[in-house]
Amino acid sequence: MYNNLSKTEIDTMNSYLINKFGKEKTSQFLREEGVKPLTNRVGKSLTSFIAFPQRGNEGSSKWKGNLSPKVTEALLKFIIDYKKYYNENSDVKVIDAMAGSGSLKLLCNRLDISCSSYDLNPNYQHGIGGWNAVVDELPESADIIHVHPPYYNAITYSGNVWGHHPHPDDLSRCNSYDEFIHKLNVANQKLYLSLRKGGRLIVTVGDVRKNGKFYSIQNDMAKLGKLESFIVKAQYNCSSDNKTYKKPFIPIVTEYVMVFMKEKPFIVHFSCTKHAVVDIRKSSNVTWYQLIKDTFEYLGGSASLNSLNEVLANTKKAKNNSHFKDRIRATISENNDFVRVRRGFYKLIYAAN
Repeated sequence: MYNNLSKTEIDTMNSYLINKFGKEKTSQFLREEGVKPLTNRVGKSLTSFIAFPQRGNEGSSKWKGNLSPKVTEALLKFIIDYKKYYNENSDVKVIDAMAGSGSLKLLCNRLDISCSSYDLNPNYQHGIGGWNAVVDELPESADIIHVHPPYYNAITYSGNVWGHHPHPDDLSRCNSYDEFIHKLNVANQKLYLSLRKGGRLIVTVGDVRKNGKFYSIQNDMAKLGKLESFIVKAQYNCSSDNKTYKKPFIPIVTEYVMVFMKEKPFIVHFSCTKHAVVDIRKSSNVTWYQLIKDTFEYLGGSASLNSLNEVLANTKKAKNNSHFKDRIRATISENNDFVRVRRGFYKLIYAAN
């Protein structure tokens, strides 16, 4: 938006807009207009990047972790347009499986779309409360099922946002991230199997950073069916927006909307992230440079040639090479990352003095 504009010109424009329309309206205008090159392309108002600075009316903006109804409205309209284009029945049935404040149900009421709404909260007001997505059977099918789960324990719900006690199957109350991903996968599989042929499971999730550790739910959860679209959604009005932090880190400002299509009955295509630990000392598919560099780091950044030989002698690559000591010496002399300190003693060029 600001290409080829100087800082002085930008400041002048901002000052004019603020003086003319006020700070709040100016901020709203810039947020909405600034993302239009991404949110509107080739005549389409739904792209792989969505941003709704103004939340919309359905549901409650005070509900912690609420999702803008404009997000689900854009998705519903896309799916209905898709069905019309391909001469499919455009009278869709929607299920909201983790309804929160009920924004999707209320949106469907406004759009005259049939929607069933479920939530673990026993006092949920817009549909069926006390429904457990982990263990309870879903008693109906739908063309569109939307799930907006807790983002691990970023916000705890039972005994906090609603109710007086923690619920054992509240995803925000899981004892570990692995338990959370397992229960989310169980719930998503149940929901996917309840889709009608050609239906869509829409999963909206975000990333979490807790105690310095980064958790990517969209990366770690299982993917079911045909991944039709992966949409990045801008986050607005977060509780942490007005805070500042001294510690360097990359703030999380996006969420993700994944659209999975069920193409066939009986057959379920799925993929999942596999986490593994590999010790390169036990691998032959590694270079001598990589092994030596890691050995230097393992030994604190500097080491004698004898120490390097002693550590590397136990690697698979060394055991397959009877002249490995000669190879270590040659590799050190061939690479600029290794610096000679004195006879028979070397260090990494980037090691602290």
